[in-house]
Amino acid sequence: MEHAWESPVRRRLRESQPVFGCTITTTSLDAAARAATAGFHFLWLELEHSPLTLETVRHIVLATRDLPAVPFARVPLTERWTAKGVLDAGVQGVVFPFVSTPDLARRPAPASRPPAGRNPTATATPPTATSSSP
Repeated sequence: MEHAWESPVRRRLRESQPVFGCTITTTSLDAAARAATAGFHFLWLELEHSPLTLETVRHIVLATRDLPAVPFARVPLTERWTAKGVLDAGVQGVVFPFVSTPDLARRPAPASRPPAGRNPTATATPPTATSSSP
């Protein structure tokens, strides 16, 4: 029987194990892929204080698929719509800035939970080019 996917970060936290992440502020896919295999549990894709865009986030998600560290994104605003964009790009977690009270944390939370803990449309394999022989 196949087991449902579970975030390795969530699993480690549930088991009271520490988690370590690396902040990504560069648009370099190579740097993100190297960081994802350097022993970290998550990549913190920094969208508030860096040149990262939603397009870059999507490329980083694809470049780091099946690597040990899962991508999270820190969005520039504590609004639901900012979470939806990065979740659609395929990140596995969203970090909101300026959250200092439980009420502020509850506001965007519903947008941060894709169905069954994943966003199935965002992690679909992109089409590949094929050629046919004559």
